[in-house]
Order: sequence, then C-alpha cells, then structure tokens
Amino acid sequence: MGTAMTTEIRSVFVFGVVLAMLAIVVDSTLGSIRILEQQDLFYYEGANAHSSKHKLNLFVPADGKGHPVILFVHGGSWRRGDKDDFGGAYSQLGRSLASEGIAVAVINYRLTPDVRHPEHARDVARAVSWIHYNAADHGLDSRKIVLMGHSAGAHLCSLVAMDSFYLEEQGVTPEIIRGVVSVSGVYDLTRTGVTGQLLYADVFGIDEQQLKEASPTFHVGGSPAPFLLLYAEDDYPTADFQTRRFASILDKSGGSVRILQIFGRNHVNIISGVGKNDDPVRNEIVNFLMEIFPLG
Repeated sequence: MGTAMTTEIRSVFVFGVVLAMLAIVVDSTLGSIRILEQQDLFYYEGANAHSSKHKLNLFVPADGKGHPVILFVHGGSWRRGDKDDFGGAYSQLGRSLASEGIAVAVINYRLTPDVRHPEHARDVARAVSWIHYNAADHGLDSRKIVLMGHSAGAHLCSLVAMDSFYLEEQGVTPEIIRGVVSVSGVYDLTRTGVTGQLLYADVFGIDEQQLKEASPTFHVGGSPAPFLLLYAEDDYPTADFQTRRFASILDKSGGSVRILQIFGRNHVNIISGVGKNDDPVRNEIVNFLMEIFPLG
C-alpha cells in the first residue's frame, strides 16, 4: 500500500450554510483509497463549550456510505494532549484505518486543571452522541460505533462504555457502542498504589468511593460490549495486572474480551505506530472490527 498523498483544501458548506468557523476538508489518497478528512468539527457547542477542546477530526473513506466508525481518545494523564499532537500520529492512525474502510474520529476533550472528573468522560460521551446523531451526514453508520483510547483515553472509553450515566446524559444508550479497543489503560483507580493515587488526586480526588465511581471495573455488568485489551511489554508497572483483572471481570460478566501483550513496545510507541501498515496493533484493531461486523 503506497503512502503518497495529494491534498486539495476547499471551503466546506453544510446544507448550504457556511460554518461560523470553517472546518478544513482535505480530499486525500492513501494507496487506492480516497479519504475525506474533516478537521476541527465542533461536537459540542452548548453551555461552557471550549473553543478547541470540543472539536474532532474526522477521517472517512470517500467512496460509499454507512462506514463503521472508531472514536479515538488520546492519552496524557487526563492533563495534556491534543488530537493534532504526537507528531501527527493520530492523523496517520485515522488515515491508515480509513484505508481499510473504517472511519475514524479523533477527538479533543477538556483537561485538568481546567476541569476535574467527571468532565473528561462527559466530553467523550458528548462526542459519541454527536457521532450517533450526525452519522448519516458524514457517511457513517450510527449502529457501528467503536470506542478506542490510549492510556487516559483508554480509561475514559472504558468508563463511558461501562457506566451508562455518561451516554444517557447525552440522550443515547450504551447499546450504541458495538466494541471498545483499550490500549494501556487504567481500569481500577483504587489499585494504582498510594503513589499512583496521589498522582491522580488533582483529577479524581482521593476519596475511595469517588475513585470506585471513576473506575470502569466497578461498572461492569449486564452484557458488556466486546473488548480488545492491549498493553505493551514495557508498559507502566501495573499495566499487566490492571488489564488482566479487568479482562477477567468482563469475561465473568459474559462479555467477549481479547487480551494481548504487544512485545517490543512501550507505553508510548504501542500507539504511535498504528498508522503503519505492518503494525501489529493496527492489525489487531482491523481484525477486531472484522469480527464485530464485516467490512467492505
């Protein structure tokens, strides 16, 4: 698959109305697949909307419609990160998966110290709701939404998928989430050790009950969405324990879960290489999507 890319930037009109702040549309080609890239789309414009953190970039195969969509949430300890950072790796992730027929929305969300929990998760749920209600306008299938996150983003995706509060608050239900790809996440904030809990204190506080409420592990029940849980050989110290314990709880609840340690990777480059065709993490994601619903 080639990597040559041509771009054409043009103004965007939605239903004949010029957006107040124009999104940028890039019509690119990756190999033989044309990809429509839409940058800086607002997914939330209500009370206290943020000028940059309530935006997403969308990567959609230009041909056809009804594409499955992955909503990707970046990491950064809930305090830092941006959809356009990381050396362009998130955009390359979007293009790479779009070349397989999978649309990708890479989102921003508000960060600590500007906000504390549960506002980060609330923003993720807002983005999911936007995707669900605007899917048809962008060639997406509202019945084929998969969440994907790395590190803090993995925690947020897992929490939003497991705790119905967040999606229901935005007018949708957890049933619209067809799967979750969680990479190097934290699933039980009460099991990070004293040092870890103190590091997260400005995000979640230190109250035991509040930490439980913020932990995906304590919300597993019913029929959870299928999960793909990945972590690196050289990940943070508790990654193996956190991932395997969460997988066990999902399995006992009747959920479908696949867990895989990626050898030769660390906490950062487990996600930075996903845009490459031969990347094992990318291949696992594509296979996971194909198991949930046939692509094509």
